[in-house]
Amino acid sequence: MNVRKLNIRGKLRFVVSVGSATAFLLFALLSLSAVFQIYLTINDGSQELSDNMANYAENFTLTAEQNRLEEVAQNRAEIIYQEIRFVQEDVDYLSGRVSDILKNPQNYPPRSLPISNYQKVTSKTPYVHFSPSLMKNNLTDDILAEIRLLSNIADDQKFLSDYYDAIFIGSEKGYTIMLHVMQNDDDITPLSEEPQINSYDPRERIWYKLGMAEKKSAFTEVYIGTKGTPCFSCAMPYYDAQGIAGILGVDVNLSSIQELVEKTATNENETNFILGNNGEILFSTKKRGFLSFGGLNNDLRKLADEEISNVAKRMVAGESSVIPIKIEGNDYFIAFAPIPKLGWSFATIIDKNSMIQPTIDARNRNAERMENFRQSIALMLLAFLTGAGIFLLILLKMFAKGSRKLAEKFSRPILELTDGVKEISDGNLDKKFDIKTANEIEDLAICMNAMTDELKKEMARVERMTAEKERTMTDILVAASIQRDMLPNMFPPFPQRQEFDIFAMMRAAREVGGDFYDFYLIDDDKLALIIADIKGKGVPAALFMVIAKTLFKNFIMMIKNPEELSGAITIANDKLCENNEQNMSVTVFAAIFEISTGKFTYINAGHTSPLVYKKSEKIYSFLPSPKEKTPLGINNGLFFSTDTINFAAGDKIFMYNNSVLKIIDENGNTFGKKNLAEALNKNISVSVTETINILDTEIKNFVGNKEQSDDITMVALEYFGAGIKEAKS
Repeated sequence: MNVRKLNIRGKLRFVVSVGSATAFLLFALLSLSAVFQIYLTINDGSQELSDNMANYAENFTLTAEQNRLEEVAQNRAEIIYQEIRFVQEDVDYLSGRVSDILKNPQNYPPRSLPISNYQKVTSKTPYVHFSPSLMKNNLTDDILAEIRLLSNIADDQKFLSDYYDAIFIGSEKGYTIMLHVMQNDDDITPLSEEPQINSYDPRERIWYKLGMAEKKSAFTEVYIGTKGTPCFSCAMPYYDAQGIAGILGVDVNLSSIQELVEKTATNENETNFILGNNGEILFSTKKRGFLSFGGLNNDLRKLADEEISNVAKRMVAGESSVIPIKIEGNDYFIAFAPIPKLGWSFATIIDKNSMIQPTIDARNRNAERMENFRQSIALMLLAFLTGAGIFLLILLKMFAKGSRKLAEKFSRPILELTDGVKEISDGNLDKKFDIKTANEIEDLAICMNAMTDELKKEMARVERMTAEKERTMTDILVAASIQRDMLPNMFPPFPQRQEFDIFAMMRAAREVGGDFYDFYLIDDDKLALIIADIKGKGVPAALFMVIAKTLFKNFIMMIKNPEELSGAITIANDKLCENNEQNMSVTVFAAIFEISTGKFTYINAGHTSPLVYKKSEKIYSFLPSPKEKTPLGINNGLFFSTDTINFAAGDKIFMYNNSVLKIIDENGNTFGKKNLAEALNKNISVSVTETINILDTEIKNFVGNKEQSDDITMVALEYFGAGIKEAKS
């Protein structure tokens, strides 16, 4: 008989059948002792393995979540910083406008605004206020003429009133040109009532002194604004021919920062707040407790809770980290990162239990399986002992000498397996068993080897998938926020202008891209229009879009006549080529529209050709493409020449990105120029807003159930003439 090929019970039967009574009794005692020891070892080892594996998974999950939390805090701080840069950009623009008015008075007609010293002024109305010293020393004709000249800034103040609580200009001569946005449209502005009506002097305000000291755009500390909510100011000087003529700026409500934070929230259990440079909470998603907004005089650094106090000190010092923290006896993690320019710090707090809840659930399931395994082992042991006892009573005299050695040989692979289980439970997943018993013990060893291999693969896969998912989510959130916030989205954008109407739309695809449009008044008679398409997608395309949009606006705003558009685009191309290691490029259609004459000067740098509607011809037709179709950002030193067309009353232009032509339906057909022209010519009598909405519906119907693969961007302009707005035809 081949003993090696017998199973465990077969070996026991063999030992009983060939041993003597005395030897069998000794073997039985040793075997029973060994089996009990094996059971206890397996019982303890399985529990230890379960606990160690659960602890390992918990630590792994906590590490991954901490890294994700730190990355989220840094990215949200960067989003807020980008918003602050937009504020600086608006203030820089205002400074340029006001300085140009003072240096070139011949280009601007005098205007009259309400004077709050003599009449009540309501919300969103630009007005003038005289300081007490100016009233006392009498207003000279020169000062009054300067005020009427600077009143041309009222249109810009109205345009920016959708974004700021106040837009103000404080002259060194003591007058103020102000627009307030109050809680209600019929609320009276502060400078129309006591005590400020007879005491307000811009030269005594904190923002005025800050602007004079910094000589550039600078931010005040947070204070409670006219709406009763926290806000801060951004101020900088403006200039006349002699130098600094005063300080201007805007008041920014922290509610705009709150909207950014809420848009990027990814976990309903998280708490987000912003800490000021004096340790005060400026904004918080928590509504109660010491982490909620409780006024601007509460300094977290002075809390009795030393742990919270130390975190606040590190945040004020500008540090970036993620650390565990106890709040009211519960365990949390806090990640914080500094917000440049303002000296603030952004923080995200999340409950530790919510971070590791999936691991806890897995641990409970594993514990249940281990308990079932131990019960199975106990039942098997009970059955074994019962059978062995009966067999011992029947064949007690058949024990043989040498049973001890055989028992040791029998139990050795089990003990080897037990020791290996302990080693695996200590975290050594590289442990491998080499047991050759040709029975269930060998099968169990093979299963244990396979289990550790699969466990290692699964942990590596979970780590890789978690990192990729969080990185992709963060990239998309940041890029989508930048892309959405930089595009003009208030229509009509120039309600005071009756000579033309403009409407635009960008419908984002599943992935973020680099498409954008822009339009703005260079002066009272020149409107700049831009539509562009960045090559590529994702965060690189979104960041390249920010650079391109800023360069276009900076250089175009310096244009004095439409022909200078060529130089502006040429310089912008050279700047985009600098340090362009990623070989990013952008196709652009840029135009300067002279409102008083209808002259439309444009440059097409590799972009799709717009369609022009002539009222006299009653049809949309494509604008001829230039011979050279070179995008920007590829080669520097290129020259981009301008072309010109003239608009009459009732004429229109429709601009779009290349994605409109490349749209594919469920059958693989492209939308193309033919469908685009037909859709426009079927609706020649509608407004530009209706034109784009109708075309968007046509595109959706064409695509059907197929997912949109790229951004859809469209801009339309209709010219009504230099006189009073005509009826649309």
